[in-house]
Amino acid sequence: MNPSIIIHAGLPRTATTTLQKTLFPKHCHHPLYTKDRMSSMLTKNEYNLLDKLNQGQTLTNSEIARIIFTSATLTFGGEDEWFLTLLKATEKLLLKEKSSKLPPILSSELLTLTIASYRCRGSAAGRQFGIIPLIKAVNKLTNEPPKIILCFRDPIEHFCSMFLRIVRQGITKKNDFNKYVKYQFRLENNVKYSSNISHLYHKSLITYLEDLNSIVEPIKYKDLLQSSDALRLLNLEGNKISLSKLKKENHHLSEPEFNISIEQIKHLQLGLTNVFKALNIYNKIYEEAFL
Repeated sequence: MNPSIIIHAGLPRTATTTLQKTLFPKHCHHPLYTKDRMSSMLTKNEYNLLDKLNQGQTLTNSEIARIIFTSATLTFGGEDEWFLTLLKATEKLLLKEKSSKLPPILSSELLTLTIASYRCRGSAAGRQFGIIPLIKAVNKLTNEPPKIILCFRDPIEHFCSMFLRIVRQGITKKNDFNKYVKYQFRLENNVKYSSNISHLYHKSLITYLEDLNSIVEPIKYKDLLQSSDALRLLNLEGNKISLSKLKKENHHLSEPEFNISIEQIKHLQLGLTNVFKALNIYNKIYEEAFL
């Protein structure tokens, strides 16, 4: 059975921006709906888009995507107002692409983040990843389950990269790493699949999403970087091209302008390794790792 929609949901820090800004729009043949910013604040523009949706007006691909990502991020997963908005926007997308020869791609790593896990603040704690209500919305609208593309990298390397990104963005400081780790564990203990801890357990995340009635296509980050045909690796239609031939959208976190040395990154990774071993979860994490 062909999927009704293909959802590329990250994980974050796995070349997602390069895929969304260059590979998908310039080389992929599927209709594209791509990411927006992560925010807990609704702007006048979002309210205007909601009005257009509710009035049945025509929306561009980027406008539909913005509504989907916003509502998926803000819903608590039940039949609340934001889930109903997500349902309506997803239906708009599926109807728009009903006659398309290829299923549309909805791409955003925001779908495997929460506002709380990203911002390290508790105002939005309690929500699960947006991919979860989005899968439920698609399954309410069609009998064709969505295909989920998830790219995985080494768990400790990935977790540290997530932390260093928000250091670079000024959300937290380099010496707040222990505080960051504790906060992510607190989120996860409160609600499963709501924090960056969930990114560590690859097989558990895959199984959970598959149990919601989706087809998960796991991809190894190292394979994506090395592939001579990135779209074929992702099982998508398009031009043969390697990511190495594309413009790099996000610089490495150890580059001079970020003031983070390779030695500091290795120190964080070693510290996190010791924390996970002390908690007796290190072996479990790497038993599940899709590497």
